Amino acid sequence: MGKDRANKGTQQTRMDQYTVQNAGASLQRDPPATLEKGAEPTGVQILAAIESSSQAKQTQIVAIAVDVNLLRADLSVVEERSVATEEKVTCMQSDVDILKASVATPLEAQTRKLEERVEDAEGRARRCNLRVVGFSEGVEGANVEAFLEDWVRKSLPAAPLCWGSGGPGWAFEWGPQQSGEPVNPPLRC
Repeated sequence: MGKDRANKGTQQTRMDQYTVQNAGASLQRDPPATLEKGAEPTGVQILAAIESSSQAKQTQIVAIAVDVNLLRADLSVVEERSVATEEKVTCMQSDVDILKASVATPLEAQTRKLEERVEDAEGRARRCNLRVVGFSEGVEGANVEAFLEDWVRKSLPAAPLCWGSGGPGWAFEWGPQQSGEPVNPPLRC
């Protein structure tokens, strides 16, 4: 504590010495009209120069204080704006989360249903395809249908009975009859 007071006293003494030196230098640079050339300034003249320098410094300090206060006011405005902006962003984020939940969840469910329907349709299409195995690659030639008709005629002796002049016919499945007839599907050749 005593050390701080000593430092403050030393600093004040240095400032006073600096002010007196500046006033003396100022008087030598710009001597008043009453000071003759080469003459030493009197104590009154030095005090007047110190007073003038002190007033100039005081004016500068006041101007700096005004500028600092203006900067503080600007900073408080910026701070208020940033707080308001942060609040708006927080509200918007919560709104986006709510909208995302209300839109994304039904869309995800609908997408899932559509994917299941596509998979089901693909599975049904695969199940309806005929799969013929055991042939060498490229045996069928350019006309696969003619090759299969020829192969079926050779492999199944009863098959020609079902074929008309135009080739093999189609087999249709019929659902259960209303009159209680058997559910066996008729085949057409």
